[in-house]
Amino acid sequence: MFTAMTQTAPFRVALTPPGSCKITDLQIRAYVTLPSSMRELLSSLTLSDSARDRVDRMKSFTKKQREMMRERRINVIKKLKSKFPRRSIDIKAADPSWYNSEGLPLSARDDRGRFIIPWDEGACDKKFTDFLKWRWERFFKRDPEPEGREEMPMVEFVDSEGLLGGVELTWIGHSTCFVRVGGVTILTDPVLSQRCSPSQYVGTERFVPPAATLDDLPDVDVVLISHDHYDHLDYNTILALGKSSPSTLFYVPMGTKQFLVEDCNIEPERVTEMEWWEEASFRDGDAKIVCTPAQHWCSRTPWDRNARLWCSWVVEANDAKGGMVGIGDAKQIGDAKQIGKKDSEKPLKFFFGGDSGRPKYFPLFSLIGDKYGPFDLAALPIGAYSPTWFMQSAHCSPLEAIKMHGELGAKQTVGIHWGTFPLADEVFYEPAQLLKAGCDQAGVSFDEDFVLLRHGETLRAGENNDTTRKLASLL
Repeated sequence: MFTAMTQTAPFRVALTPPGSCKITDLQIRAYVTLPSSMRELLSSLTLSDSARDRVDRMKSFTKKQREMMRERRINVIKKLKSKFPRRSIDIKAADPSWYNSEGLPLSARDDRGRFIIPWDEGACDKKFTDFLKWRWERFFKRDPEPEGREEMPMVEFVDSEGLLGGVELTWIGHSTCFVRVGGVTILTDPVLSQRCSPSQYVGTERFVPPAATLDDLPDVDVVLISHDHYDHLDYNTILALGKSSPSTLFYVPMGTKQFLVEDCNIEPERVTEMEWWEEASFRDGDAKIVCTPAQHWCSRTPWDRNARLWCSWVVEANDAKGGMVGIGDAKQIGDAKQIGKKDSEKPLKFFFGGDSGRPKYFPLFSLIGDKYGPFDLAALPIGAYSPTWFMQSAHCSPLEAIKMHGELGAKQTVGIHWGTFPLADEVFYEPAQLLKAGCDQAGVSFDEDFVLLRHGETLRAGENNDTTRKLASLL
């Protein structure tokens, strides 16, 4: 059987002679996007009269769709500029299904069903040649690390048992944090294995051990997973969690539930799969969990790129200690004070950034802060940003994280995603140095507003962390 084949990104088109098989709408849509000369050639070879009629209808539809996208793009930009007049705002395209009436970006898919970044569809797409260039630079041109620096400092994990209330965060390492928001215990992006790779025999190895094991941690109510990369979703850790904590519930972005259920043997009823801006109630309203956008990408194999969604998370919960809160009031450990009933009824708010770049021309984190902020505590990534030309779209630098801290309306932020795995080209202590310099320049306190923790250290939101002294060996 004669078949005319052509390749057009992102489709493979196979158009056959009349009567040989049915031509799909996907093939017709791809055919319409081809150059006119290529369409004429294929038409003479492959299209029946019925297929030609469908092509004509698809051309008309495509034109209308382009007009709708242009109109929606203009409307979305106008709405965003009216809300954030000081930001430079632009989006490359706006399919009507990519944004809601408020101008909020929705979980968007391309014609293959793969997830995309709606404000900049190809932001995190890199060519294989770009990857090879980066690896060449990393292994053959990278400057050696300066000598004389101490290793990443660690402290012994000590559970506070939530006696003080409020929001508490313990940095286990990388993006793994043990968090208390009121009476709810949360584990973020749990990765406790020695390597973040498909195998524990080869791949990227941590140079700092986890600050705590699952046996060290109290009962975990909620696990939040931001995306499927191996440094954020670890098979061994999830498998162990499923066995050791039968009451733990998992909240994951769309497409990730299948991996937890089929590969990690987690019961389906324990996994809640969510898309951007979806809200879920935990334990009869004790907490609200919100899946919020991020600028990143997903893949666990060469064949499943962006088959699953990526996200950040918002958690709101009532304070387990009633009127005892120290957010913005207490600056020392244990210095919480009694406040009025009106303030005590305000929910505690925590933001987990997972892994994300900061869009240059889209107010992503301002939108999240405007809808759900201000936050009592945020955890934002500050590492794996070098080289900038390769990493910036998917990872934020310390200076960009400082801007995100302000855009979210975070009262206090902890830097994560650094000092654990050698994922990029910066030396392990550089994020701390750049963050301190950036905070000094921006007028943000490195000890109180945007802080860093030692592995195993716990911060209660509102505390003065004295970061400069604790990390003096790295600075």
